[in-house]
Amino acid sequence: EPVGVQKQSTVSYETSGEYETKSATITEKERVEKTTTVEVIKVDNSTTTTTQGNNADIVFIIDTSGSMYYDIEGVKNNVTNFVSGLNQESITTRLGLIGYGTDFTTTSFNGSYFTTDTAEFITALEQLDYEGASEDPRSPLNFIASDYDWSTNIGSKRFAVVFTDEDIDIWDSDEVVAQGIAEAVANLKKANIATSFVYDTNHSEAVNEFTPFVDGTGGFAVDINQDYAEIMSNQLGKWVITNVNSDVRYYKVIKDDYRIF
Repeated sequence: EPVGVQKQSTVSYETSGEYETKSATITEKERVEKTTTVEVIKVDNSTTTTTQGNNADIVFIIDTSGSMYYDIEGVKNNVTNFVSGLNQESITTRLGLIGYGTDFTTTSFNGSYFTTDTAEFITALEQLDYEGASEDPRSPLNFIASDYDWSTNIGSKRFAVVFTDEDIDIWDSDEVVAQGIAEAVANLKKANIATSFVYDTNHSEAVNEFTPFVDGTGGFAVDINQDYAEIMSNQLGKWVITNVNSDVRYYKVIKDDYRIF
């Protein structure tokens, strides 16, 4: 709902009663008018000095199709460095991992999709296998938007980072693909998952397909063909930390005025 005062609404309630005294029969009527005023206010409680007590859930969604053969080791190394760097910040980070090709495979950590154990996550990352001949990140993205055990702690922020070297590679028309992208972006926005892509930013079709995810969810784009170790560690790390620090809240203030006649 928009920020500001909304239109007032008034409702009336009427009651009546009768009783007798020694000298008269008394009939009383009472009318109560309740006027409701609703105002939506925005409060920015963001901090820049501390992240202690805040939480981040980050799921890495990695293309494991054959075309990633020359990139996968670099992805693993950079994700490892990135995750290790986050540990130096005073935020509680839970890590999730999905590999995708023709289909996608989730990773379970003691019954959860997330782990706080960096070493456990890195071990799972190193064990990712190549599978599939096509790539479609929409399926795992839709999955995390609906069937993932995200933290329910107040202030916990949700992130997804997708790694791929190609555009969406399936036998569907451009119209069908665009519709699927719009639906996936809507699902991610509804689940409050900021989604970033590490991909070939010189590939025009990939740019057209992945930009809606990045722009629509408040994500970040990184070129997979660059030496993105520093970008991952610095810019993407700052993006996560900044989002965790951001504490903009919206309040609906409801005021009821009563008049009694």
